[in-house]
Amino acid sequence: MDAIVSRIQFAFANAPRPANDDLLHPDCRDGGDVAGLYPFDSWEALPDEVVEREHAALALLSPAGFRHFLPAYMRWVARHGDEQPGAAVVGATFQALTPQEGALAPFSMSKFSLFEAEQSSCIAAFLDRMVHHADARDARAYWRMRAGYLPSSTES
Repeated sequence: MDAIVSRIQFAFANAPRPANDDLLHPDCRDGGDVAGLYPFDSWEALPDEVVEREHAALALLSPAGFRHFLPAYMRWVARHGDEQPGAAVVGATFQALTPQEGALAPFSMSKFSLFEAEQSSCIAAFLDRMVHHADARDARAYWRMRAGYLPSSTES
């Protein structure tokens, strides 16, 4: 998993950190779940225990906040997701990366709007490494398509 963690660090190294007032998605009203991220100047400084405690923040982040803080959650899942597959942060990360359908589709897709090509490719590679988690599979299909991966004849 060290290679995927390194790729996450490379792909998201320059993702700008929005101001605290810009972390909450404009369609959300209660910022209590994102307030735990306020003290941290960078996703790289976010300790594992904060990622675990603030797993609900992913659902409420603005597109800029999502792009900035998502790598901390992916890093946590890459490092600990196999040891703790039932941890809330594992499910929250895969859920946040899975496009929603119906009325929630515009909201979930808006969060993906700022990702650059390398970041989308990194997310696809992360999900390729985590595909043994059932919750990662739907997200993986979307991010592989977004990154321009062509399915092989042996892929499910």
